Amino acid sequence: MKKILLLIIVYIITTQNSFSQKKTSITGVIENGGDTTLNIDLLVLDGQFAERKMQEFHVETKNGKFNFDFDLKRTGIATVYINNRIIFIPGSFGVLVNPGDNLLFTIPNVKKVGLDNMNIEGKGADKINLLKVINHNLLATGIHLLFWDRTSITEKYINADRYINIIDSICSMYKLSDPRDMQLVKAQLVDGTLDQVLAHSVKYYSDSVAILFEKYIQRKKRIAPFLNMEVINYFGGRFILPNYMLLSNRDIIQGESHIIRFTQPLDYNKLIVKEFDREPFVRDFLLSYFTRDFFRAKWDSPISQDVLNFYVKNVDKGNPYFQKVLETFEDVQKNLKKGEAFYNFNLPDTTGKRYQLADFKNKVVVLDFWFNGCFACKGIAPSIEKAEEFFKGKDIQFISIGIDKKEPWKKGIGIFSSKNSLQLYTEEQRMNHEIIKFAKVTFYPRLIVLDKKGNIVGVPPDPAADFEGFTTYLNKLL
Repeated sequence: MKKILLLIIVYIITTQNSFSQKKTSITGVIENGGDTTLNIDLLVLDGQFAERKMQEFHVETKNGKFNFDFDLKRTGIATVYINNRIIFIPGSFGVLVNPGDNLLFTIPNVKKVGLDNMNIEGKGADKINLLKVINHNLLATGIHLLFWDRTSITEKYINADRYINIIDSICSMYKLSDPRDMQLVKAQLVDGTLDQVLAHSVKYYSDSVAILFEKYIQRKKRIAPFLNMEVINYFGGRFILPNYMLLSNRDIIQGESHIIRFTQPLDYNKLIVKEFDREPFVRDFLLSYFTRDFFRAKWDSPISQDVLNFYVKNVDKGNPYFQKVLETFEDVQKNLKKGEAFYNFNLPDTTGKRYQLADFKNKVVVLDFWFNGCFACKGIAPSIEKAEEFFKGKDIQFISIGIDKKEPWKKGIGIFSSKNSLQLYTEEQRMNHEIIKFAKVTFYPRLIVLDKKGNIVGVPPDPAADFEGFTTYLNKLL
């Protein structure tokens, strides 16, 4: 008990010291910008717990220079786009930014972006330059040029092991002004290295996977960077640790994390306790994160109260997420009740024509929330198209709601959403739109069914996993 209290005190102290809101600046110079008008977008994602709050900024420039000044409360992950292209790729999707950082990115050629091809200066640049050095060495191996589908599972593990050895070696030679930055940079890189390998291993588990997982992951303690109170809010907790847990316990529970945590939540949460009870802050984070997601995704589940009871019994009630989980349960039970009116949206389609909920009176409505690049959204889209054909001529309307900005949204239609659905989007507000807040959408794809009066029915079965169950669910409403 004393150990747990000490961990909580340390968390509070480090949080207060690390997360004080300060003015933060990101400036860029594109040396060959010329007179061409460039659209520059900045997205700053707050990695804290399950909030995933986001700040977005936009400027147009004709001289190749741009500047963003904003308030930052805690470490975020910043991504800069030039004409919808991420400037840190090749290299990284985003870079870590701390409150008070003053960063200058010099980009010699707008047609040749990527961390390797830019200069980074200013306060906070040391952690990004370390990321740049490591990425340069990782790219030099040529492993990124290999076709993932053409490499064997053994090669996948060997390549990941080689990557992590490089990460460890370079990190051991560098010293950053803030040790926490080193922990986060290393965790970010290891997360990116293991994510696809472990997800693939869970999906295509075999005796070979078991041997490789034990040799390259368990024996070498590759999850060690994530067993850190500072890190878990940002990296590892959403995918790496859950998949590690499933691979370590294949004799107890089988399936993919993003599926079984909703279909078998009690068994899944029991497994978290079994695997991470000796790391209480990891246990509490995972139980809190996935319990909260379950309430938002399955608010109509008859076992929600059982899931809550298990959570309360098995976490330290002084953990920093406890109240948020209780508040989510109460909020969802109060505001997302079956039979209650859904949010009266008013959204545009690809032509600019606006649609509101009242336009679909006397029709069952299936809402599909998605974004461009969402692998699971892409996986479910063909099943929705199949369902639309199945219900052709019936009083049912399928509506896809994209959360991207306009151009990426349009490009994703028909790939990450059904091409036959009515296509609407959240008008540049992305995840900050009121419909997203009302529906408690925190993951994608998200399906919500409304009855012919525009009232909430609930969450249907996954059409990709249970097409018959999905169609039966909807048929009962017609």
